[in-house]
Parts: sequence; structure tokens; C-alpha cells
Amino acid sequence: MPSYRVTATRGTLSPEHKVRLAQAITAAHSDITGADVFFAQVMFHDLESGDFFLGGTPVEGQQIFVHAFIRARSLELEEKLIARLLANTMETTGLPSRFIWVYVSDLPQELMIEYGHVLPKPGQEAKWKEGFSAVDLEYMQRTEYTRPR
Repeated sequence: MPSYRVTATRGTLSPEHKVRLAQAITAAHSDITGADVFFAQVMFHDLESGDFFLGGTPVEGQQIFVHAFIRARSLELEEKLIARLLANTMETTGLPSRFIWVYVSDLPQELMIEYGHVLPKPGQEAKWKEGFSAVDLEYMQRTEYTRPR
């Protein structure tokens, strides 16, 4: 369901930063939207020097973009989410907010398929999961991660 793409200049995020940030993003999404943690996907992309420009000028130094692709939610909820994503990224990396840009893109659930099924409307996840086979349900729910330690 929610997919988070974290793009950063190479060297900005250590492997430990990535683990902690993935856990923080997952927890933020689950806490604010009520979605199960096993739905959250966090993908990291490192940009090489010369692959990242702002205003037509190469970026030198640290820069992070957190881009969330989520099912459409209320503006109030999304404002809470974006604020928490910024705070978590600042806390995890120690970078000031000017180096962290956060975006939330709404996607209608009818245009998303995960685990082989069109996604449900927010709040309808339990009914949606009733249509899964036992094998598919077990696959969907398996994860070692539950909450940040």
C-alpha cells in the first residue's frame, strides 16, 4: 500500500540510518493512518555526484527527498504524516530541515494492486483480507519488523 521512496545524495545515509529511517517511516505511517505495518514499503535510492540538480545546478553535499505514494487520505491526516516524516528524518540523520524535502502523493486505491488484489478503501482492510487464500495471507503478514525498538 504505502510506498516511500527515499532519495539522497550518496554518502548521506549510512546503512544504520536506512534501517532506522525505514522503521520510523513505517511506524509513522501505521500510527497516523492505522494501516498494518506490513504494508509499508520503503525504498532507498542513492544519487551519484552529477546525477542530482536543483535549479540546473549540481547539488553538492547532503540532500534527502522523502516521497510517499499513499492511498488518498484527509488533508489533516496527511499534514500530520508529512510533519512526522520530516521530524523523523531530521532526528535519524541529524540534518537540518533545509536539507530534507518531503512529499505526499495521493493515489486512488482503485488504481493500485498489491498482493494480487486491487486495494481497498482506507478502513476496509479487514474485509479486503478476507478474500485472500491462507498462503497469500501468511505471505502478506510475515515480517520480522513490528515496531521500532
